[in-house]
Amino acid sequence: MSCNIFVYLVLLTIITYSFAEVDFSKSGTFDYDSLTVSIPGDGETMSNSMIYHPWDNGKVPDQAKPCPIVVFGHGWQMPIDRYNSYARHLATWGYIVVLPTFSNPVVNPEHERRSRCLIAAARYIVNLNNQSSSRLFNAVDTDNWGFAGHSLGGSLSLLAASLYGVQLRDSLHAVVSFSGPKTTPDTQEENILCAKMILGGTKDKICDWIQMRADMWDKAKKPGVFAIIKGANHNQFMDYSTPLEDIFDGKADINRLLQLKLARRHMTAYIERYLKNDKSKWNYSFCYGDSMKGSSYMDTVETREDEMGFRMNLMAKLLPDRDFSVSPNPVKYSCNFKGFYGKVYIYDSMGKLVDIHSTKTSWIPDRKLKNGVYIASSENGKSKILIILRD
Repeated sequence: MSCNIFVYLVLLTIITYSFAEVDFSKSGTFDYDSLTVSIPGDGETMSNSMIYHPWDNGKVPDQAKPCPIVVFGHGWQMPIDRYNSYARHLATWGYIVVLPTFSNPVVNPEHERRSRCLIAAARYIVNLNNQSSSRLFNAVDTDNWGFAGHSLGGSLSLLAASLYGVQLRDSLHAVVSFSGPKTTPDTQEENILCAKMILGGTKDKICDWIQMRADMWDKAKKPGVFAIIKGANHNQFMDYSTPLEDIFDGKADINRLLQLKLARRHMTAYIERYLKNDKSKWNYSFCYGDSMKGSSYMDTVETREDEMGFRMNLMAKLLPDRDFSVSPNPVKYSCNFKGFYGKVYIYDSMGKLVDIHSTKTSWIPDRKLKNGVYIASSENGKSKILIILRD
């Protein structure tokens, strides 16, 4: 077989793999387990919080490690068991999901403080990673977080990213909000540095989607997506609701099981993209492409896409597999190289040398470098890795 034919077959295999169809609405490949914990929050203890995680034969399976963290915030006055299906689902995809039980006062909402409770929940999981007595010992991807939530929980997720995005820029990579209303203080969506997905429903009478777009989306920077499901209402984003609660909501044109399926589908695709770097064409379709924009079940879809595209997946697979790493990656402000020999040389996609770095300090990219894909090479040229620059 000639060299050219061999290269062609390798690339064809990579492309086929990258375009593989995955049903993000279905369970992943892992079994799961859960535990009940009390989490020290900001000004309160979040008792009876739940943690869901991958589980196999009495341990977190090695194939799932390290597991990214997803904190899922509950709605106002809503118990966390209304969101168990989301937590179980993401656990089967290899995530450690925490459902914190922050308080719900009627008179003084203290949204800012409760947004910090979500951050405290993520840090609680980080601490478990360092405790040898914990079942999550050495199983957590400690610098890889996602926030998600419904109603108030979705709003708090966006608010936390808005207020504390600078401090969390190397940890918080994605936020997914289902029908999140206006917060006090206002969510400054233009300050959210990470990727964000905002989903709602045309029949939602508790959180009007047009107002939600004005409050949470209008000034948001890329990457992000705002999508409204035809016939979906507010309460059917939960596993169950009471007849009394449903009186205040609009009557949905689709059933709860379908609405939950659609919510899980796009949430999982988005979290996979930004917490596990799934840049396949198939994933892109459910985050920004035809399966989002052209879907018959969507009423309104607005996207502000990232510039990476699914081609990054192909480029990454063409690089040699070595014992080195870059953390965090994508790189926003700085990163650390591990396992490299001597200095690190940074090349652009055209092979032009654009920066040189000493591995004894953190690399701070030249602000003149544009967002995109670069290659880092060790001084001896034997170690190479793909790095991504993103605002």
